[in-house]
Amino acid sequence: LMPLSFEVAADALARAAVSIEDDRISLVVDIGTARTDVSIVKKHAVVYTSTIDIAGTHFNAALRGYFGDQDTVAIQELQREQGLLDTGGENEVSAALLPIILKLKDEIATRITYWNTLRSAAAEKQGAAHRDPNAIQKIILCGGSAVIAGLPEYIGEMLGLEAERVDVWQNVFPADTVVPALARRDSYAYATAVGLALRDN
Repeated sequence: LMPLSFEVAADALARAAVSIEDDRISLVVDIGTARTDVSIVKKHAVVYTSTIDIAGTHFNAALRGYFGDQDTVAIQELQREQGLLDTGGENEVSAALLPIILKLKDEIATRITYWNTLRSAAAEKQGAAHRDPNAIQKIILCGGSAVIAGLPEYIGEMLGLEAERVDVWQNVFPADTVVPALARRDSYAYATAVGLALRDN
């Protein structure tokens, strides 16, 4: 095999995660099995990356600690179907997951504060009298462990920002013309692969 190019995964992920029509500063949170990768995307370029040691294995462990040693399929179904949703009564899945989700939220908040503080200081030096337009304005969740029901709404409310799950096909084809064979909830894990396919060369 003759390699034609090498690319950082965060660059490929950003290519799929951020709409080509969206110029806002976005925080892309890729929640995988073993870790969560965070990247800040400005004008469709990755300008910051970081890793959080909280991910899918921690969610699974929390649920097994609460419900017993269930298989992975059953654990993931609990996350997808109940997750953090308000069920009108006691949501035991939410009770089990929240301590881990809170830690993840705090780690994300730390990175947002770091970036916004850094950019605000730069704006003040330039005499800017208004809110820095380079502050993070949107959170995009992706990765195979981003399927927890209610997660975008919870993260968005807690951090005071718009938060949504990735649409991996948004830069590939118009949503009203093609129905992908891959279920949407399964597509979150393929954002990096889609981004690689979108590369021009």
